[in-house]
Parts: sequence; structure tokens; C-alpha cells
Amino acid sequence: MHKIQVELDEISKNSTTPDQPSYIQKLTTDKLKILNNLLQSKQNQLSKRRFEFKGEPVAPVLKSLVANDQNVDDTSKSIQKINNQILEISLNEHIVVDCFSNSYVQTTNEIPSIHLKGGDRSICKLTVQGPVFIHDVRNSILVLSCHQARLHNIHNSLVIIQSVQNNRIIIENCNQIKVSSGIEVDDFNFPTKEIKNPHFEVLMRDVSDEVLNGVRRIAQTSDIATVINKYIDVYH
Repeated sequence: MHKIQVELDEISKNSTTPDQPSYIQKLTTDKLKILNNLLQSKQNQLSKRRFEFKGEPVAPVLKSLVANDQNVDDTSKSIQKINNQILEISLNEHIVVDCFSNSYVQTTNEIPSIHLKGGDRSICKLTVQGPVFIHDVRNSILVLSCHQARLHNIHNSLVIIQSVQNNRIIIENCNQIKVSSGIEVDDFNFPTKEIKNPHFEVLMRDVSDEVLNGVRRIAQTSDIATVINKYIDVYH
């Protein structure tokens, strides 16, 4: 970590020149600031040992389960190929949900950590003690309460953050997403805060509440498409 900090300091000293346009100088400065903040956050995490997040939060050994409409057994760690289902998760360890569509994925209690990948036209309502990592998801509604949220390659989706450390999330390679108001977004692809970010818009609180009410009314699989069609089509 110390070596990385030294290298960042050296890059900072030599990253801009007076002949560069002010816009480029600002972009570079803002990106370095984000990287320094992320480095400091990682140092704090390692010192506290609150949770460990090395890249993607994937459990070292995974068991596979093709999910059905029943609750997932507590011994399961990996759930794959979910389509047109309501999936309830109650686990005391890390879980991976891989390849889901037209489904409603929700936690019934606070779980340690979760990794979702490969989703389309789905709703995910998650309460997580530690980190959430979600990537390759489109046309979906994500409702998150967690310690840390990292979103990669999310498209045409609503992101409603009910709670997160420092009211801040990290995104990368995302576009056409709306994030609930009051949340700071660190975007690796657009680090400056001086210019409107083209990758996301703010989802106002009254709209977030309306979407949450729609999610709470889901009682059967046919309700999933109803909610997705209504809120994704209306707000995009």
C-alpha cells in the first residue's frame, strides 16, 4: 500500500503541464483524487479487518445449485440459471448469483456479502452486512442496503440505495442508470464532479418511494414483468 501511495504521489506531481487545456487538467486531478480516496478506504478496511474484499467478492469454494421457487438452503453458496422465479436468500455466508432473468431476487435477512452477475429484466432487493458487487446487468431494478456497493457494466437500470457507508457507491462502465438522490457516485470512467456525468442521473426520492412500493407488491412471478415494464419504461 505504501508503494502504491508513493507512486500515486509521483504521478500527481507529473500528471499535468501548464500547456494542457484546463479541462484535461481538471479531469486528471479529479481522477487522482478518487484513486487516493479509494486507496485510503482500502487501507482503513485492511487495518480494521471489518471485511475482506479482494477484487470480486467470490467465495473460495463454491457449490452449485440450480434455483427453484423454494428458499435457498443455508449450505448453498452459488446459485445459477434463474429465470422467471422469485428467489429468497437467507444465508450466513457469501453467495454468488450467476445468470438471472425475469426474476425477483431478495434477501430475507442480512447476509455477509453477495456477488451478482449476468442479469436482465430482474429486481434485486438486497440487505447485506458487507460488500455487494454487481456486474453485467441491464433493464433491472437494484435496491441495496449494504456496507459497500460496486457496480460494473450496468445499463438501463434503476439503482435505489437504502443505506451504504458514507452514502457513496462506485460505478464503472455503466450507462443509462438512475441512482437515488443523496448518494455520491464515484465513476471510474468520468471522475470529474464539475461537469454533469453522462452515465447516470439522479432518481428523486418521490420516484424511489413509488418504485419501492411497486417492488413490495410483488407476490407472484407475473408481477415481476409488470413492475419492470412500468418503471424501467417510464423512467428511461
